[in-house]
Amino acid sequence: MSGLAGLVKNGRVVPHTVVVAHERQVAALKSVDPRVHAVLTADPCLDRITASAAHRHRYRRAFDADGRRMVLLCSTWGPHSLFGTDPRLAERLVSTLPADEYRVAMTLHPNVWQRHGPLQVRAWLRQALAAGLALVPPGHDWRQAMVAADLVISDHGSLTSYAAAAGKPILLAADGGPEVIASPLSRLLASLPRLPPDGLPDAIPTPVDPATVATIFHRPGTAAATMNALFYRIMDLPVADPRPAEPIPPGEVELTDPTHYRTTIRDARTSSAHARLTIRRTTARHGDSGGSLSAADTTPDIALLESASAIWADFPFHSRENAVEHIRSLLSRLPGARLATAKTPDGTVVAAFRDGSLISARTSTTLSATTAALHWWSTQARRPRRIEVDAGAASGAVEPR
Repeated sequence: MSGLAGLVKNGRVVPHTVVVAHERQVAALKSVDPRVHAVLTADPCLDRITASAAHRHRYRRAFDADGRRMVLLCSTWGPHSLFGTDPRLAERLVSTLPADEYRVAMTLHPNVWQRHGPLQVRAWLRQALAAGLALVPPGHDWRQAMVAADLVISDHGSLTSYAAAAGKPILLAADGGPEVIASPLSRLLASLPRLPPDGLPDAIPTPVDPATVATIFHRPGTAAATMNALFYRIMDLPVADPRPAEPIPPGEVELTDPTHYRTTIRDARTSSAHARLTIRRTTARHGDSGGSLSAADTTPDIALLESASAIWADFPFHSRENAVEHIRSLLSRLPGARLATAKTPDGTVVAAFRDGSLISARTSTTLSATTAALHWWSTQARRPRRIEVDAGAASGAVEPR
């Protein structure tokens, strides 16, 4: 426990009562001065996380994680933290994991934002944000991300303990080195599997043993009653019935749609009229020769735009004519592209090809995934009339005509 020396000043115990979360902390307080009054209670932060579990679908929807596995990166501050030891971890994960199958989010300790400033932090994470990283802003509640997560990658910060208590599988990216002393936290860290250097393991780890969690948190679920009784006793008022822990209000989440994808065909099953296409899309900037690169016309990276074999126009056109004019101009300016697409006001996608042909397509998936499907379709000798696209959260059907 830090700050114990401040409990007693000029021979007088300063706080009326010290609230602690575990029995061992009571002994630590008494070792400073036996007059210190301690109340043992559960952790109200953990109790609210637990109370929010029933609303998990709402938090996942806020992170656009429906149909995806959500990975949450949690970093404390300092050189031995996750962000301090590997500042490009978020970028590597968000750009190499299949974008339609994973949502990568990150929360940073307030001291990171305070010490370096939001402008510098966002500059460090610029490539990761462009590739789709969901970054919890400073001052926003990180707990909704914790509830929504399927996997937590963390360090020696307190959020690792909360993740363990919430039953989340955890991978350790940094163990804190000399900053961690012998404690229940150090034993928790020692029990956690490490994040492999080449990314996520094939098998997700099992949640932490409840016996290990019990050495950190005292009687989860009882914080409201204990704290309520304490405050009314201090005010010398009759104790009112406590309200149970409330779920965390869903908050705004800043999400950025990637402006480029590298698409690999995993499987293609075709008949004369139908096809089922399984694709894997990442936001990697470089890939093997088997993948095809597509990009939005708004991407700020000119090199990516000029290397793309397919372009989609990220703009709400007011007429089909405007859309056609724009995508044809894209092909004239970008000779490396095989096709360009745009969405018309009625929701139909129009696609222009290098050979001058023009088609329309009805679609139930995103414009970027539709563009990937039409790129594959344009390379086929026998072109199906309907393409079932299996792409995780971007799955749907495309019907060229």
